[in-house]
Formats: sequence, structure tokens, C-alpha cells
Amino acid sequence: MGTYYGVKCVEQNGTLVGSHKPTVPILSTHVLVAVMFNGVWRIAVDVTSASELESFANEYSNGRWLRMTLYTISKDSVKQCVDKGRDYDVNYEK
Repeated sequence: MGTYYGVKCVEQNGTLVGSHKPTVPILSTHVLVAVMFNGVWRIAVDVTSASELESFANEYSNGRWLRMTLYTISKDSVKQCVDKGRDYDVNYEK
């Protein structure tokens, strides 16, 4: 199971790199984080591992998640993105 981070922190400090597949190579100094949305809440999970990325991408493709957004963020910066649990942001664009 992946490491979880704070959603808003990842969105504010990371760089958007795609949907269910990254559009750029991920540097060794960075991690790949997926922000997953199920229609009610969001999570941010480390999917740097190819198996983790594939697992979440499959769940997205199978409809478990409505949106999957990928960010890259430096390993130093992501340490500040403490997991605060599910993000129930009612202002999140669905």
C-alpha cells in the first residue's frame, strides 16, 4: 500500500503531470502522487512504484474513482504534505 499525503499540499506544491499516466518522466529526486476523487472525497497517494500506479489506474478505469490526477513533487517538499485523511472539499469541481 502506498504512502498517503495531504491533498491540498500536493496540489499547491506539486506539478501537474497528467491523468492516469504521467506525461513526463519522473526525476529520481521526486515522487509521483495521484490525487484520487470518488465523488465525495479525495486522497493523495504515492504511486511512484509502477505497481501502485497500475493498481490505482486500473481502479480508475474500472470506475471506482471518478478522477485521477497525477502530480510530481520533490521528495523534500512532499515531507511537508502530512496526510490529513480524506479531503471532503465541497468546493472541489466535480
